[in-house]
Amino acid sequence: MKKNKVLIIGPNINMSIHGGIVTHMKLLLSLNKFTNFNFELESFTIGERTTVGEKIGIFNLIKSYTTFITYLLGNNYKIIHINASMKNGSIIKNSFVLLLAKLFFKKTIFQFHGGSTTDISKKLLCFLKFIVYFSDKILILTQEQAQIKNYLKHSHKNKIKKVPNFIAIEDKKVKNNKKEKELIHFLFVGRVIKEKGIFELLEASKKLLDNKLNFKISIMGDGPELIPLKNRTKELNISKYFLFHGFITDDIKKQDIYTSADIMIFPSHREGFPYTILEAMLFSMPIISTHVGALKDIIIENENGFLINPQNSNELFEKMRYFILHPNKINKMGKNSFDLVNNKYSILQMQTMLNNLYKEVLL
Repeated sequence: MKKNKVLIIGPNINMSIHGGIVTHMKLLLSLNKFTNFNFELESFTIGERTTVGEKIGIFNLIKSYTTFITYLLGNNYKIIHINASMKNGSIIKNSFVLLLAKLFFKKTIFQFHGGSTTDISKKLLCFLKFIVYFSDKILILTQEQAQIKNYLKHSHKNKIKKVPNFIAIEDKKVKNNKKEKELIHFLFVGRVIKEKGIFELLEASKKLLDNKLNFKISIMGDGPELIPLKNRTKELNISKYFLFHGFITDDIKKQDIYTSADIMIFPSHREGFPYTILEAMLFSMPIISTHVGALKDIIIENENGFLINPQNSNELFEKMRYFILHPNKINKMGKNSFDLVNNKYSILQMQTMLNNLYKEVLL
């Protein structure tokens, strides 16, 4: 049976350094290998760029829209699935994608990843309202993003659906039963910027040392605050407790770091539904994170980790100290993490959800 074609719109999936939307798109495209998935997915990028944050030239942008029109004319796509963030530039750029898709009478799904309505300038809210009104289906990650329901009539509010992120559970990523050991190994993975809570992590670490508690922390990621972060560890005389790995693209090296670590720390000030947390859960790690975004949906207090208030180094210190003083809790909570991601957030659940969603849109 011939499969219906879906065009996935989003960032360049070949970017060397990328964020969660690229990870999501790659996962979507991997559904093509499942014989019982009823759709054929292809990807397209509006405005080529090689790394996250790179500026898109106006010429490349216009060229991309022109090419997109040829795709709409020459291919029998049934659905245009747009992936974007709730940020000014993304909203403007992808509202024109939606407009072109509707001019060619295509069914559309608009999926929001990071950000919220507060990130959008009031002058640009008309673009968001256009997207919400004309999309056939809108997917959101967090409850905060659900505020866009205010732009719809009551009878249309069911077009908005909250869906999680998912993750591929590969053979090489299996449960890692960690042995109890004297030195607890914490791991932070993400962009090295203040908004990820990295400086609160330093403050909490200093307090652990002041209480004569031993540990080590791996930082896996890059960003504008990496050098200031390293300098601050030297000022606090805690640099020997930190391992800086940078941004890692090698899967084997990345897996080795995840395997060696005991607990994931992610004290972000604001977030959507980070893949970092799903990966850590896949490696049977308890999580210490914050009450932001969808994190409260995937971290169950005292079951697979702890949630703290953003920008609170005292609470972070207390939870880190808890695991150092109770290392026997790591394996138990880690197993709960693995069971949760395996049962609710695997690619098999994603396949079922997308099959049903695409069919619903085509009705």
